Amino acid sequence: SEKRLVIFFERRNMLKKIHREGFTWKDSLFIHGLIVAAFFLGSQFLQGSLVDLFQGLLLGFGQDFAQAVGYYASFIAVWLIIIVFCLIVKSNRPILRSFWRGLKGNTVPRFLIGLLIGFGLNAISIGAAILHNDIQINWSGVTASFIIQFIIVFIAVMIQCGSEELLYRGYYFQRLRKGYKSPAFAILINPVIFLLAHVFNPGVKVLALVNIYLVGVVMSLMLYYFDSFWLVIAFHTAWNFSQNIIFGLPNSGIIQGFSIGKLDTDTASSSFFYDVDFGVEATGFTTILLIVLIIVFSLIIFKTKKKPTNIWEK
Repeated sequence: SEKRLVIFFERRNMLKKIHREGFTWKDSLFIHGLIVAAFFLGSQFLQGSLVDLFQGLLLGFGQDFAQAVGYYASFIAVWLIIIVFCLIVKSNRPILRSFWRGLKGNTVPRFLIGLLIGFGLNAISIGAAILHNDIQINWSGVTASFIIQFIIVFIAVMIQCGSEELLYRGYYFQRLRKGYKSPAFAILINPVIFLLAHVFNPGVKVLALVNIYLVGVVMSLMLYYFDSFWLVIAFHTAWNFSQNIIFGLPNSGIIQGFSIGKLDTDTASSSFFYDVDFGVEATGFTTILLIVLIIVFSLIIFKTKKKPTNIWEK
């Protein structure tokens, strides 16, 4: 019995070291992990109706266009659920402010930096696959009407990517920052649930899940360093948009019919630079790129001793 008491108090002291003052069970990573899962699953019911609505409204502009916009724009359901939840539960209202002016880095220049990093990272990984002759991209002509559709799809992709960021780098990351002392805890833990959301994607494999986790860490580090929720939405949007819409490649195993570039699936082959089922996200080359980014951002944060906005301060 004495040993059990010793173990109990040792565990209690250890938890005190990682928890912030005033920590309660309501701040637990498991509780908010379940809440995020509920957001994700609950939105599925609303998304089904929204997909049909958007596709029906846009079908006259082409089936591929209507399907792409319908799929991406339906994720507005996640935005609605999270915003309503945070409005109802007063203790979560600081999270809403972090989506707008609550973070000092939510500026247009940092949004553009996010786009630049996202497009740049994909240009390197996709360019390597092209140079290695793993993929061939056929480019279709671009008309004035296509440019308008291109812009609409970009906005729709931003809605979808933003919904994931609301869940993982918005709600879950900030709740972990509230409950736990070390920023590293939030940075390393929130991508786990981001990974779990992709487990059942088409063509998924172990390396794909490793890279999804790593890109989640990258986005968490960028949120922490740049103090900008807008930047991570921009990065995520550029990441998905360049793969799916610009190059016509699988994005997390999902392919859209609407794209500028068209992948020649007959000649595509898997290698260190490309995976025919999941795209560049399931490659060793992308793993290396993401690890390099993680090291760079970690060193910069350590050197500058960056302290982002604490949204929970009264």
